[in-house]
Amino acid sequence: MSLCEEIDGTRSLFLARIEELEANGIILYVLAGIVGEPETVSIADADIKLENCAPIFVGTDSRGYKIKFEQYLAYSIRNESYAMPVAGEVFEGRRFRTYSRSQYLEFVYSTTFVNNQYPGATAHYGLVCEDHIIDVVSVDAPEIEQWNNDERCYPRFSDYLGCQPLARQPDKLSRSGCSWRLPKLLLGNEGIENA
Repeated sequence: MSLCEEIDGTRSLFLARIEELEANGIILYVLAGIVGEPETVSIADADIKLENCAPIFVGTDSRGYKIKFEQYLAYSIRNESYAMPVAGEVFEGRRFRTYSRSQYLEFVYSTTFVNNQYPGATAHYGLVCEDHIIDVVSVDAPEIEQWNNDERCYPRFSDYLGCQPLARQPDKLSRSGCSWRLPKLLLGNEGIENA
């Protein structure tokens, strides 16, 4: 299985870091989420109990991937909570997508000098993460490699990975279906019931 297929097959994906390179290159660092054991979650303010919810989190066992576009023509990052599907788009993949027709590609064609002949045959790649949707238009396919544990101490995930603690806001849990994205370890010893 290729790394692209491995990324595409993950149940959950988190964007950890974006690195802008010189001359319009970009590296996306992503981590595969780990699904915890199902449990019942109480939301005190709303007097709601959700059963069979499984936390999805990033830990030291998460597989990491480094996706490098040597030169992009355009890229965009959207808040996943506000993204919506667009009718008529054609793509392959689930988490790591390759579009043959997309509204974003048409936008790039209509607002730049880029077309399918100049600077070459273009492709639209999409990365669907838990909190972000990343779109990249490039002539070249990305280089993908594994990202090792010892390289993962970045502020976004430092609580998960045992680095320096960062301020957290447990009242801003985002939920997708019956899974919440932040495990109890981010809420302190009291857990979600007292958030």
